[in-house]
Amino acid sequence: QGGKWRAEDLTPDHKPELDEERKRIQQSGGEVRKLAGDIPHRVFAKGKMYPGLAMSRSLGDNVAHTVGVSEVPDVVSVQVTEEAKFAIVCSDGVWEFISSQEAVDMVAGFGKAHVQDATDSLCKEAWKRWIDEEGNVVDDITAIVVWLNDA
Repeated sequence: QGGKWRAEDLTPDHKPELDEERKRIQQSGGEVRKLAGDIPHRVFAKGKMYPGLAMSRSLGDNVAHTVGVSEVPDVVSVQVTEEAKFAIVCSDGVWEFISSQEAVDMVAGFGKAHVQDATDSLCKEAWKRWIDEEGNVVDDITAIVVWLNDA
């Protein structure tokens, strides 16, 4: 601690360009491409321009599931110690422009009594960064913050 809390990522981002993810997608008849002028790699049906998903895991996307996008999450069990103060779970719309450490620093500044304000602030900052970076394009922004131990 010492005035600065350390973020710990518990799962990796599910990006289609990662070897294991790309392999599953290709074995399912999909392909991973990066379009000219686009930032992320995306999942497409072979030779098609859909679904164009910029992640390799997704819930409820029936078209993407036919080309190797999986609904199966990475699951991690960790021992929650006294040092663990809170957990932050967010959609890729938050993590695209906010690092895990930045998110921890933002949330920690609010404290346990103001967890809703902390969550709102995190989402508003993600929205602002999307607008600053992409103009009028904003991805889904979802965040859950759960306090585990008193700070």
